[in-house]
Amino acid sequence: MDLALRGLELKTLDPYLAGWRMRVVPALDHLAVRLITNGAVDRTVQNWIADKRSRSTVKNTIAVPVRAMERAVRDGIIKAGSPATDH
Repeated sequence: MDLALRGLELKTLDPYLAGWRMRVVPALDHLAVRLITNGAVDRTVQNWIADKRSRSTVKNTIAVPVRAMERAVRDGIIKAGSPATDH
């Protein structure tokens, strides 16, 4: 988590971490990083939108997992554009 949050301004940490705890963990935490697909994320985001979450809430919520997945690509845990991430 420290690596995913590195470089963020302090004022962004609270909304990003709140979104992580309140929405990302319940929706995706049961999946290994390699099993998180674009489809799983798309369905999750659509559920948040259907729950009438604001655009800024969805944006803040998705920011941490996006940064974490980018880190996973850099660290070689997953490949960008690999079949596992294109479903």
